[in-house]
Amino acid sequence: MPAEITIEQEMSSIPEISCWLEDSKETTRVEYSKVLKRFARWLAKEGGDLRGFLPVCKADPNRGELALRRYHNSLIAEQLAPLTANTHYQVIRSLLRFSGVSLRPCRRARAVTRYESRRLYTQEEVRLMVEAAKSFRDKAIIAFLAQSGQRAGVLTAMRWGHVRAQMESGERIVIVDVPEYLEGPRGYNVNKGSTQYRFVLLGDAVRLIRKMMEQRGAWGEKIGDESPLFRSYNRARKVTGGIQRIRRDQPGEALTVPAIEGIVRKAAEDAGVQRYIMTKLGKGIAQIHPHGFRRYFKHGMREGGVQDEALLDFLIGHRVAYDGAYDVFAPGYIRREVERAEPYLSLIPRQLQKQDKLEILRTMARSLGIDIDPQVLERLKDGERGSTRH
Repeated sequence: MPAEITIEQEMSSIPEISCWLEDSKETTRVEYSKVLKRFARWLAKEGGDLRGFLPVCKADPNRGELALRRYHNSLIAEQLAPLTANTHYQVIRSLLRFSGVSLRPCRRARAVTRYESRRLYTQEEVRLMVEAAKSFRDKAIIAFLAQSGQRAGVLTAMRWGHVRAQMESGERIVIVDVPEYLEGPRGYNVNKGSTQYRFVLLGDAVRLIRKMMEQRGAWGEKIGDESPLFRSYNRARKVTGGIQRIRRDQPGEALTVPAIEGIVRKAAEDAGVQRYIMTKLGKGIAQIHPHGFRRYFKHGMREGGVQDEALLDFLIGHRVAYDGAYDVFAPGYIRREVERAEPYLSLIPRQLQKQDKLEILRTMARSLGIDIDPQVLERLKDGERGSTRH
């Protein structure tokens, strides 16, 4: 195919492909389209096309299976990770099965993720990232991820109305209800599990969100319940291309997942805690990324003594047994459990929690982007020593 648009036109003109994509979830549809475009380019190099490929497979499924195995081998030869190559292979098999092609059971060995890091972030690393983040918004994003265990997509769908009532009433720990369908900025469901659940925001995240919203109000932005909790100050120019800067007092669009990923990567780099895994193609895979905070959150909860596995799955949006028919987690129970674990997820690492109150104050101030004058700190220390003598 000489041009990408030709492939897209061909895909939309084939009924089997159109129905197959329409039958998929919104997020899956985007990924399936990318895979199919790559496969179509490979077919073109082989002298074929999508329109001719499906009838050949229906007439002779063995030829279709052989073509898929050759395509899989070509992906491995291009140094794609085995799991990625297997995913492409299975996606095209899915299309063929949907189109009525009778394929034999797949016996291809299951591949594992080669480059995904299992790194467990430490409290100190998270504190350094929050401290290194350049704005209250970026600090609040990292604290939100670390102290809620949510996917980045959920952050893109958060509105001020989701947390406003609890924020304004002064709640220290905020509990957010997530419906089965939570629409993100691109119009599709960002609740991957499509299950009703609740998640928590611990004290540090709540404080930083309050600071962020106070700052936005001071800049003149009119904030309503439908305002994005995490907004962008840029907008893509659809006609001329490039980026248009949005004034701070004007409403903005919700941040996207790639933008959140960039904020986390930059904060980790500035904090000096980011590391990269190099692929065979020379691409660096960041060890610290938004999804890793889900592992950090669940580990911190366990360290804090929370042993209710169903609750842990519920709080991070995993489907619990029997769709939660026999596990109902009331807000009071959730608060009691997470309060036990909060010291293990706090922005003040446990080793610092044993220090004197003024050192803790300085650590908290730094996480909020505030530098306390050393002379002021010394005067405060002198005052505290004087008070203990009397």
